Amino acid sequence: MAGGGAGGSGGGTASGGGAGQSDAARVTAWCQKTLTPQCSAWFTSQAQCEDAMKRTQTTLCEAKWVAETDCLASVSASDWACDATGEPRLATTACRDEYLFGSYCRVSMANAKCNAGACQYDTDCPSGMGCNDKTLHCFQKTASCPGLPCKYDTDCSSGFKCNGALEQCVKA
Repeated sequence: MAGGGAGGSGGGTASGGGAGQSDAARVTAWCQKTLTPQCSAWFTSQAQCEDAMKRTQTTLCEAKWVAETDCLASVSASDWACDATGEPRLATTACRDEYLFGSYCRVSMANAKCNAGACQYDTDCPSGMGCNDKTLHCFQKTASCPGLPCKYDTDCSSGFKCNGALEQCVKA
């Protein structure tokens, strides 16, 4: 995620999900739920979070994003803790199968290092980049692209592998 310091609301009041909810409403709710004052790794404010996440919409991530935001509707501020890197993590098992898969996918797809020019083969990409068979875009082989859609391990940057069930790059 984007760098930044602490800020925002710990729990927020938006619902975070729901059938038919607009992407803008999902972004607002996601930012309210994940902005915890003690976690400093992602965003410095609600506005910065919303601005960044609104620029990440993509159909390849839509189903996982909807599942993540729908699940987060049931999570309260007391369910959050920070990991060693300052990233917000759920301290309970709530949403463990949904949390981050949609948001990481969106952020990776919005990152030019993870989703560059269109391609069909690795030879279509500049040196140091490969062609992702799921997105049909070039990606930097050394970039950090968690959640990037994939078909094969070769669709993921170094340190990541393709989880076939999720069809997303996860840490190796």
